[in-house]
Amino acid sequence: MDSGAAAVTGPLQLSSTLDRPVKADDSPSLARRRAILAAMVAHDTSQEAHDQQNAVHRRLGPSGRFRIAIELSELTRHCALAGIRMRHVGRSEPEIRAELIRLLHGISVTA
Repeated sequence: MDSGAAAVTGPLQLSSTLDRPVKADDSPSLARRRAILAAMVAHDTSQEAHDQQNAVHRRLGPSGRFRIAIELSELTRHCALAGIRMRHVGRSEPEIRAELIRLLHGISVTA
């Protein structure tokens, strides 16, 4: 282990600084991120449903929201791989994963 790395000894604790409103003493980048998140409202959802969803997310806490983000990321990757398999029938699994890397990162890797 790198001697400069910090050891994690307990459960992962994520900052919830994005949950609170923008304050005058916020850094410009944090204020910008909060403004972007505040503007992200689904146009096909009622305000009541939006408020209920936010309440659920607040109850989950940072670690619960992080877990959901990881699960959604994995689901998205599985859907992308399924799409590649459908478009490139007959390719091997390493070739399919190489294609995903090319699509996501713009680099070609050999399978």
